[in-house]
Amino acid sequence: MTDVQFVDQILTSLKVIGMIREGQKVCVRNGLINIELRSQGPVASLSRWLHGDNRHTTLSYIRNVVANSIEVSKTYENKRVIWDGLQDALTGLSALTVTYADDATVAATICVLKDRIKTFQDTIKDVGTCVGERFIDGGDIRAQSGQILEEGEHQKAQRGDRRNSQPLQDEKARS
Repeated sequence: MTDVQFVDQILTSLKVIGMIREGQKVCVRNGLINIELRSQGPVASLSRWLHGDNRHTTLSYIRNVVANSIEVSKTYENKRVIWDGLQDALTGLSALTVTYADDATVAATICVLKDRIKTFQDTIKDVGTCVGERFIDGGDIRAQSGQILEEGEHQKAQRGDRRNSQPLQDEKARS
């Protein structure tokens, strides 16, 4: 598999993980993660049994996707695409946490994966500043101003005009 195919497979897997909704089950078929159309009932259970599907195999696959994403991002030019894919995956992982809330080991594993993703995202410095859940290209405004600025204010900060820029306030500070 070429580097491009490998990155595409990682990005595809991250997108599929991001599409997972509460109550849906996932499986791995032909080396790719899939969302099962019928997650409940005897037919779904039989199908999962026949294919050897289980939550631990699926989590192992997801863990590998996350680890490979982080590893690839070290040499991949467009780190933003990886960051966005991991951000999408966080949504699906949250849904899986609800789906498997009755299994403490699975819930804890997912929590560890989510923490690993968030930690990785926090370490990316050269992609731009994240305001809300969107990137601002052109440097790290936090490094320039010491805080995250409201959307629309980044242009002023980039050109050095901060007199009208208001930092985002903490919810506690507003009360």
